[in-house]
Amino acid sequence: MFNVNIKENIQARYATFSDQEKRIATFLLMKESQRIANISVAQLSKATNTTPAVVIRFVSKLGLSSFTELKLKVSSQTEASTDPVLQKAVQKNSIQGEVEDYYASLVKSTERMTADADLKRALKLILKTPRIYLYGVGSSGLTAAEFGQRLLQMGLSASVISDTHMMLANSLVLRKTDLVIGISVSGETQEVWNALQIAKKNQAKIIVFTGSSNSGIAQLADARIDGYNSRFVGDARFVNSQLAILYQIDVLSAMLLEDAELRKKMSRANAVIAKSLAQPAPADEPDV
Repeated sequence: MFNVNIKENIQARYATFSDQEKRIATFLLMKESQRIANISVAQLSKATNTTPAVVIRFVSKLGLSSFTELKLKVSSQTEASTDPVLQKAVQKNSIQGEVEDYYASLVKSTERMTADADLKRALKLILKTPRIYLYGVGSSGLTAAEFGQRLLQMGLSASVISDTHMMLANSLVLRKTDLVIGISVSGETQEVWNALQIAKKNQAKIIVFTGSSNSGIAQLADARIDGYNSRFVGDARFVNSQLAILYQIDVLSAMLLEDAELRKKMSRANAVIAKSLAQPAPADEPDV
């Protein structure tokens, strides 16, 4: 399914906006739809410390004919009132319901942003490449480690690099037969961008997982997998910035395991791991 709505379109273009336009975009992404429906150009420019001219230019960048059209598109997206899953979460009137609402909306938005062709392109690159390297720093580094472990269990040659200096060193020795998977939710992680630029110059293939499809990092990709950026959820309590990317990793992992050989190798790896965990720990040596 690939049916991006206006808020997802704004997020996708976020990296291309000026600083003033980013303030408008952030306001539109994080405020309630009803508040946006009743706002004027002058009120929006005041709320975002910009000018009416910047607001109109922002509307034009989105390919819309008027500010009224923008308001209609944003205010029409009140999913919680129409989606049964989100409605159920709201009705719980609890923290559990709020988190369920957050997770459901994030996954649903991510699914809408994903083109089947991008997933299939990434799948093809992973299956045909003898060496795979995964780059990510911070929480994205942990996500890279999770995906790297899965690829290893499928019998694929995967190395995870989260040290920034090692990323650069590794990118310098890459060849056109190698594949790099870069993970950056913001699309603006400088260390990952620097390493991917070098990888591109060395003709390595690149897959990018990101929450900003028009960012500099995204532009380097041979295959780009988008995820909704949780920075725009509007609630500081929800700090799982990697959820959308982990969802995409689950989707791509399931697609990879459609391959009988990879499925067989993963089963064998899981059996070995389970057997190792079942063995008793060695007894301590007695003191002399």
